[in-house]
Amino acid sequence: MHEIAWCARPAQCTQEGPDYFLRKGKFKKASNMNYCLDFSLRVEDELLKLTDEKCQELGLSAQQLSMDQEDELYDSARRNVLDSDGGKTWSEGDVRVGEFILIVDCDTRVV
Repeated sequence: MHEIAWCARPAQCTQEGPDYFLRKGKFKKASNMNYCLDFSLRVEDELLKLTDEKCQELGLSAQQLSMDQEDELYDSARRNVLDSDGGKTWSEGDVRVGEFILIVDCDTRVV
């Protein structure tokens, strides 16, 4: 509704298998933030790779790409990283690090 991008890590699962995910650390909110920051950085790396490939293909510089092309490349980068996580990470919107980071957990109350 407010176009706020978000990212969610998987639930902890200590049993070996496809859902295995060990939530490390003593500080839960920091663990959530670190997971999502890592996801954001992986999306950024993928975006840079896709942008370079597109620019070489079209013979353009990154500054010459249209806003629509940049949006399409970002959506592809985010989807690629989500796919590589095998469905463990959930995300919507532009999760690149910006001016604000809002950490919301299941026990967070927003008035």
